[in-house]
Amino acid sequence: MPKRWTLYWVSSGTDEDCFVVARNCRSAARVEIEMNGFDPEQIDVERICVIPKSVENDYFERAHDHHHPWPGYVFGREFFEGVGAEFRRLDGRLQMLLNEAVYDVEEFSPCSIQRKYLIGSRSIRSFESVPEFIDMNLEYEDPDYFGSIGPFVHEILGKCLTFGQLIAMIKRDWEMIPELDAGLDVYRHSRNLFVHRLCTDPRYDISTRWGVMEFLPFLQFFDLQTKIIMRASQASLAASIGLVLNQFGAPGSIDPELLGPEHEERVSAFFEMFWIKGAPWGKSAPSQSKKKASTVVRRRKKSKR
Repeated sequence: MPKRWTLYWVSSGTDEDCFVVARNCRSAARVEIEMNGFDPEQIDVERICVIPKSVENDYFERAHDHHHPWPGYVFGREFFEGVGAEFRRLDGRLQMLLNEAVYDVEEFSPCSIQRKYLIGSRSIRSFESVPEFIDMNLEYEDPDYFGSIGPFVHEILGKCLTFGQLIAMIKRDWEMIPELDAGLDVYRHSRNLFVHRLCTDPRYDISTRWGVMEFLPFLQFFDLQTKIIMRASQASLAASIGLVLNQFGAPGSIDPELLGPEHEERVSAFFEMFWIKGAPWGKSAPSQSKKKASTVVRRRKKSKR
């Protein structure tokens, strides 16, 4: 029994990218190689879906006057509707959603459909290829997220308000290493984008399945940024406690467990990244403060024994 006809997206990194129907990926690649003269190594083939028999029959009934045999290209909006594509108009452009990829459509014919970007779970999986995010747990991993994204949006909005004020305070009172300064600017830009645009942009309408899949990858990335800001704020708090203890001494009621190794690690992390405005950078000024804070912590622990 022959394999079922399957829809593929065949790309070459040029304007010739297009949908092809074939029995297998090698046959799909062969269509582009023979039609456009590509070398095999230039072609990338992605399986989209198996074509239902009813869609196949309808397609050839409509195309009896303009027959386009398979393996080969496909024509017409009805075909894509039959395999589950969704459509919308955005800023005057017709867009198509199919297999969690968004396409701009000029015509439903070869080389007139351009893939723009991935959304939904396919976009979220791209985080796994970023080394900096390997140890960061994704907060929202529900595969059936349609209809349940609202609480996550509200949580992120709360973080926007809290961390926006925190960043303003940090930048006012502290100098910081360039990498962290740039990271805070990225967070601030994402926050402004989220609050002032994404929550009102019809592209991210979370009352629709498409809008949820557009919104969720941004929320995941933004949530990872807030986790980084959270760690910076925890380090800031630990350093502040250490400096206060160094200046005024520790109260007798303080729990020594609060000043354990985790506290010292946060103090150390803070002074690796920040220094007081007007002071020379480097590890000279910060390291002295860090050393004093740690000394008070150790002294307090000894007095408790």
